[in-house]
Amino acid sequence: MSAQRALFVYDDASSQFVRPLDQCQKKENGDRAVGTQLTADHPAQALLRRGEAYQGPAVLFGKSFMTSYFRFPSGRKVIASSCRNPTAQLDAMFAEVDARP
Repeated sequence: MSAQRALFVYDDASSQFVRPLDQCQKKENGDRAVGTQLTADHPAQALLRRGEAYQGPAVLFGKSFMTSYFRFPSGRKVIASSCRNPTAQLDAMFAEVDARP
């Protein structure tokens, strides 16, 4: 199982973290998530705005993930990086380990 990654760039005009690119994440309709914003109710939102990291569960486009978000400055842009693992895959992996003698 490999983690999926995304970058978010803080857009001053909209005051939002926006995905300028994303190689893995897809929206519910199957389109790439490029240009989408980190939702206002996302658990990482407030922490990233304060410059802090977030690690924990999040729902992205209707799917559950365990996520880590980190904010770091890059020149004049503020960038947040996320790493996520689908919760269903983690649950299956843990169940397999638990079933071993």
